[in-house]
Amino acid sequence: MATSQLIKRYGHDFGPAKLDAAGIVWSCIAIIYSTVLAWGLVLLYRHRKHNSVRIRNVWVIFSAVLSIHVYLTLIYIAYPLNGLYACGFEFWIMSIVLPLGMGLFQGMPAIWNAGLTSH
Repeated sequence: MATSQLIKRYGHDFGPAKLDAAGIVWSCIAIIYSTVLAWGLVLLYRHRKHNSVRIRNVWVIFSAVLSIHVYLTLIYIAYPLNGLYACGFEFWIMSIVLPLGMGLFQGMPAIWNAGLTSH
């Protein structure tokens, strides 16, 4: 099949989802990563009264971690999904969610010191 037939104007369309060995591995990595991250966030929430956690706003931490988690999970499942979501969708996730998560991490001290969050 020629490359011009595979690449369409609105993104790649390579057919059904790939559930071969690599696709299963990437799906399992995404599931394990999500489980470990959820467990870590639950532990962080349960210990939110400790001084080391109170230094930061827990909800800003959760927002930052979850936005970066969405981005990384979409990267992990891009191979198994095999082009089921358009390239434009991937571009907008990369252009909005990733900088948002990084900005929340970088801006946490400024938000906290400005008094915009409750102590």
